[in-house]
Amino acid sequence: MGSASKNDSAVRANTSRFVFLVEYEESLLKAAVRQFVWRSFFYKRPKPTAIAMGGAILCSAVLFALGEWTSGLVLLICSVCSMFFIYALVWWWQLRSMRAKLNAMSERRATFRLTDIDLLIEADSGSVGIPWAKIVDVWPARGVWLLVLAPNQFVSLPLRGVPVEALDFLKSKIGSTQ
Repeated sequence: MGSASKNDSAVRANTSRFVFLVEYEESLLKAAVRQFVWRSFFYKRPKPTAIAMGGAILCSAVLFALGEWTSGLVLLICSVCSMFFIYALVWWWQLRSMRAKLNAMSERRATFRLTDIDLLIEADSGSVGIPWAKIVDVWPARGVWLLVLAPNQFVSLPLRGVPVEALDFLKSKIGSTQ
């Protein structure tokens, strides 16, 4: 079994199109999480967000029209605070998850290998191969790309030092899977 994985590594190394080292920073993690949560709430799921916000505004307007200013104002404030609380809770949970992964690394860096069949990420905490078909989208954020794998799962790719050709290759591989 050990020789099979060595053969796989040798084949993957021979077929690597791009190999580069990235470093993770706290500011990049925050930017990635902020982008992920923002897009998840308002871009990928706009109808539930709009329905919740619209419902609160409509109920408040009805209460205002009926002369219940205090009740309408309380409802509106509670609704806005609830939306903010849910957003902040999801943001905190995602950031906590990313920090745990980062803390598992003794060095805050990883090697990315782009091959014709997959994306291989190697760090001192372990390695993972992700077939291109598993990456459903790329969301750009400040200094980092989010490689979206599922509605609540992504891989962050810091952009500093990454060759433009590698990013173009990555986009072409993800575009070909959709």
